[in-house]
This record gives sequence, structure tokens and C-alpha cells, in this order.
Amino acid sequence: MVDELTEIAVLARRRHERQLRWAAVVYAVVLPLGLVGGLFVAAAQAGESVPTWLWVLGAVFGGSVALIVVLLIRRAWRRGSSSLQPLLLGGVDKQRRKAILHAVRRGRPVEARDHRIAREVAERIVSQRWLICLMPPLVLLIALSRLLAATWYPTDILVGVSVLGCLISWPFSLRSFRGARAWLAQHGSEPDTPA
Repeated sequence: MVDELTEIAVLARRRHERQLRWAAVVYAVVLPLGLVGGLFVAAAQAGESVPTWLWVLGAVFGGSVALIVVLLIRRAWRRGSSSLQPLLLGGVDKQRRKAILHAVRRGRPVEARDHRIAREVAERIVSQRWLICLMPPLVLLIALSRLLAATWYPTDILVGVSVLGCLISWPFSLRSFRGARAWLAQHGSEPDTPA
């Protein structure tokens, strides 16, 4: 059991590092392009030409912000920030992962060999309850600010889709939180027993 957990932890860490690397690359490319694209849309709507130095400044600023954010996240991850550490769940195969997640979200027991993995998943879901509480008012505030704005931009379509997506996913997040809390209350204190 201990050997299997060690193997699962190593695989989860490798997958997590690969995902973080890809996320950093995508973020470092998307943010500068987003700023330059926003500048282009604003200039097109105003009907004015934008000097070259402003394009360069937008790209450099976006790239700098992206680099600083990526470096801060990497530093927090290396220092052991709990929210950035990989879950053991990432080290198991897809079918097993789905079964564990389904059981935790429904508050049902898991196999003895999966108990530690399920407990870690449930604890992580419960620890993010503040996100569930903050999501609806924050999303509605963003939507309201764009609805009351005097000027509409094509990017408002993306804001609307994001707001709609957040509002649709909120009940599912709430259900997962309640299921994970129930799982911890019923099964979280069971000792880890070898399979």
C-alpha cells in the first residue's frame, strides 16, 4: 500500500509539473496578445491610429505582468503552498479517478486502497468553500458593471459567456462541496487499511 501510494504521488507530481508548465506558457502568450488585441479593438472603435511604440509598450507590459505572475506562482509552489500542490488523485488512472471523485461528491464510501486519496480530495474541495461563497456576487457584479457601461465592446460577449458559465457551474460546485463535507463526516476518520 505504501509503495503504491509513493508511486501514485510521483506520477501525480510529474503530471502536475507538466500542467503547470503548459499553463505558464499559455498564460505568458495569451496575456500580451490579449492586451494588444484590446488596444487594437479600442483603436478601431475610436477610428484612430495607434503609434507603434504603444503597441510595443502594451506587449512588453503584458509580457512583464505574465512573467511576474508565473514566477510568483512557481515560488509559492516550490515553497509548499497547499493549494498548488498536486493531489494524489492525479497519479491514478482515469477510471479510478472518476470513481473516487464520484464517491466523494456523493458522500459515498470508497475502496480501502483509495481512502487516503479520497480524503485528500474531500479536504481540498471543502477548503475551497470561500470560492463557492464569493463566486455568485463577484460574477453578478461583473455582469452588472458591463450592463450599465455606456460603451459596449466585442469582448463583452466573452464576459457574458464567462458569467453564464460561472452561474451554470455554481450549483454543481455547491453540490460537490456538500458531498465532500458529508464524505468527511461519514468516512473521513476511517483509518487507512491495506487493500
